[in-house]
Amino acid sequence: MKDEERRVKKSLSAEIFCLLTLLVSGFLIVSCSGGGFTLAEKGNSPYVIVLSDNPSPSESHAAEELQKFIKLATEAELPLVGENDPRAQKSPRIVIGSGKLADSVLSKSIPVDYKALGDEGFIIRTAQGSGSIPDIVIAGGKLRGTMYGVYTFLDRMGFRWYTSRVTRFPEGKVVKSPFLDERVIPTFMYREPFIMEAFDGDWAARNRVNSGAAALDSTHGGKLTVLGVHTFDQLIPQSLFKTHPEYFPLIGGKRVTGYVQRCLTNPEVVEIAAQNLIAWMDREPSQRIFSLDQNDVEKNCECPACKKIMEEEGAPSGLYVTFVNKVAEIVEKKHPENYVCTLAYMFTEKPPKTVKPRKNVLIRLCPIYMCVGHPFTECTSNETRLFNEYLAGWGKLTDRIFIWHYSTNFSNYLMPFPNFIEFTKAIKTYSISGVKGIFFQGGYTSLGSSDADLRAWVMARLLWNPSDNANSVVNEWMHAIYGKAFAPMRAVYDLMHSRVADPNRHLRIFDAPTGDLWPDSVIASMDSLYNAAETLAAGDSTATYYVRKNRMSVKYLQFFRNSGQLEVADGVYKPVGNSVTLKDYDNFVGYTKEFGVTALREEPFDCNLFTLLRQRLEEHPVETLENADLRMDIVPGLGGRIVNVIMKNGNVNVLGKTDRDNYFYPAYGGYDESTTRTWASTGFAQPYKAEKKGLSLHLTGKESNGLVFSRVITLAPKGTKTTIVSTLLNPGKNPRTGRFVCRMELNSEPKGTVVETCVKDGSFKQEEAADFYRDGANKPSGAWRVENKSAAWVMENVFSSDSIEACHLVADKKAGTVSMEILGFERELPPRGKTTITNTWEIRKK
Repeated sequence: MKDEERRVKKSLSAEIFCLLTLLVSGFLIVSCSGGGFTLAEKGNSPYVIVLSDNPSPSESHAAEELQKFIKLATEAELPLVGENDPRAQKSPRIVIGSGKLADSVLSKSIPVDYKALGDEGFIIRTAQGSGSIPDIVIAGGKLRGTMYGVYTFLDRMGFRWYTSRVTRFPEGKVVKSPFLDERVIPTFMYREPFIMEAFDGDWAARNRVNSGAAALDSTHGGKLTVLGVHTFDQLIPQSLFKTHPEYFPLIGGKRVTGYVQRCLTNPEVVEIAAQNLIAWMDREPSQRIFSLDQNDVEKNCECPACKKIMEEEGAPSGLYVTFVNKVAEIVEKKHPENYVCTLAYMFTEKPPKTVKPRKNVLIRLCPIYMCVGHPFTECTSNETRLFNEYLAGWGKLTDRIFIWHYSTNFSNYLMPFPNFIEFTKAIKTYSISGVKGIFFQGGYTSLGSSDADLRAWVMARLLWNPSDNANSVVNEWMHAIYGKAFAPMRAVYDLMHSRVADPNRHLRIFDAPTGDLWPDSVIASMDSLYNAAETLAAGDSTATYYVRKNRMSVKYLQFFRNSGQLEVADGVYKPVGNSVTLKDYDNFVGYTKEFGVTALREEPFDCNLFTLLRQRLEEHPVETLENADLRMDIVPGLGGRIVNVIMKNGNVNVLGKTDRDNYFYPAYGGYDESTTRTWASTGFAQPYKAEKKGLSLHLTGKESNGLVFSRVITLAPKGTKTTIVSTLLNPGKNPRTGRFVCRMELNSEPKGTVVETCVKDGSFKQEEAADFYRDGANKPSGAWRVENKSAAWVMENVFSSDSIEACHLVADKKAGTVSMEILGFERELPPRGKTTITNTWEIRKK
């Protein structure tokens, strides 16, 4: 037991646990007469713990936990015996688990329907024994119910497990119990704060978390989890395309493979998915919920049958639920005990008009677009308004809804994230909306995300009992952990939340730490409060540790906000305007290591934010290609990107000046190439080896995620035309899927940008710049161009139509830029196989 667990703090009065609460869900029914009784005091107790016959692993563990914690609090070691031990025949006893003895003790009370309690429900009753002190029975579902009953009993007596490092007990070496008569069945069958600080198995079980990445073994009753996500490639493999292209989506008039959806109206696809799902269930006999989910991309089938269902149901979700229902019907014959879980996410978030999920289908609703700064029932953002409609709509179709609720800044884990008011109210709303489970996705790839310890505990408490007062729960944790430093730390918390008090200031899960949200004055105020908190915490190792850990958020803001822009000067790409140095970087990294921080964000790409933050402060060699009309500056060490394209006639740089708040910066902007800009992207951030030959620059990257990028950039001897020949190589021994995305970020305000596309006769037609994405039969015929009306120049991109799947114009209103992206087809690259794209870029005055 850690030293901090032995510390005894001010007792939480047992009287606050005398409750009379009745939730519609049946979560908690408690009746409690006044007063209470002493269970153990200063090394003495009249009680014996009796473990029922044939206990489950979690029941045995729970009995040992009860014995351990009472001893730690009072120094009294209660005997732990079986039902047949002579000491089990005399009062007072704490009976753990259902059995003959429990029934005997409870013979004069209302009979217990253990079947109705399920796996996680339980009862706690005090009953008059043979002596003057009452017996206690804690019994319920053998999987986790009895164990949760023991932890609830300890909770009622003032025991708390605030973090995996800090446990608090009643003070004075005395433990008192109220008279209890409780029947508890959890509101939510699935409860998961997916935060690394919540992954400790003991902490999770003690706080009645039952799922996720927590190390919940058989002694904790195992876990209830949803196996898998985005499982189409797993259950309907891409390898099938060679022999059965009809299983894959029809897009732009042809069947395509790669990371795409499937043709969900094909009955053979239904059968293949069902049989592979059954085989998966056979391999995992202890699990009950399996995912059959869309891929994380919007590439739906456009065949007449699929389109018809989507149109009739008014949403793509109609097609997906219809497909999942058919698969689930087949699966049910072999595994009637299991559920098939599918996502309502992004393009499937909107519910269908009529099709209802089968009884063995769970809908996992993922509101990824909504604001998380305000309670979603009150927020004014359009995305949040739509989520309210979608939640209500799904509720009319099914009562089997899980929520995937996003609860961190995935781009900046350490940035303050003021969403406590939002998520605590969301839990209550979900509980009365019939939601059956909540997955809170937080900082799961590293310790140290914003308020992680407090966030995990508050989530666990409210997931177990949604009727708890959230503000009181927050204050309890802060008093227990921060001690004398409570006031300034609570002030930090309140100041953080004041930043989103304005109903029109919304908070998103990928927001940058901008000066608008975190101005210097607010950062300075937070810093002063942390100074005060550290002073007050002096001498208290627990308070000092958690104050300093929480302070990482303001240190991150100070570092990030004061790292400057990189510009080409004196032949190098170097920082301009920084007020932080490489020494400051080293100090910041050292500080984060104190708290086990290994990542500053969710890292889906081939770079990490620690590296990028250092690159903001370093000088990077530049290679220049130049003729009489044009100069290009290229930085091999930063993804081989072109950072300047300067027309010498007028000294105009046509490339945008990338916003330094972008969390990819400086591996962002200018001209770059990658496999994609979505999950598992590679290519745009790694260093390249450079070899200059006249007006050509040969760039070769290191292997990244199993692929090697190379390109040759050639400037024409005169004029402003540049040719780029790009190659993607698979150096490995196994086939890999690869594609190209080539993008040129231009200094052109979106409102002042005109897009023209080449048609088959070679002429150009003007198109709307907003939401410009053209693929299939609609893609440009080998060329497209963008005109900056105010600066009077045009950038034209020419390519082979056979190598390009789509053209995409991405507007950034804040940075005042547009990016021309050409997307190559996804191709399977055999060992040593490669794919090549050749395209030209020409800038000219209008």
